Amino acid sequence: MKSPSALMLAMLLSGCATPPARTVVDSPLNDKLFSPPSHPVDVGEVFALDASMKRFLASTIAPQLRTKGTQQGLYDSLYGHGKLKLDYDTSMTRNASEAFAARSG
Repeated sequence: MKSPSALMLAMLLSGCATPPARTVVDSPLNDKLFSPPSHPVDVGEVFALDASMKRFLASTIAPQLRTKGTQQGLYDSLYGHGKLKLDYDTSMTRNASEAFAARSG
């Protein structure tokens, strides 16, 4: 007789339990959390390649893509020893050519 009463007591107590309160966090994808750019963004310049970027593509990335395949070749070209190695910079947003020149973006 102990088991049914213990089971009943456990069921009654679990019914009184409340789930933890949910905390609402603003999504980092909410555009309202960011200030507008300090200067207008030229859409044509965002991914534009300059001469040094084209040389890097031809001399470093293209051979890696041919020998290692698309994904591994691109990864090795960007992050391998003596390669581009871009650093993430939270203080400034750069277009592709600015990030390439500064090695940060």
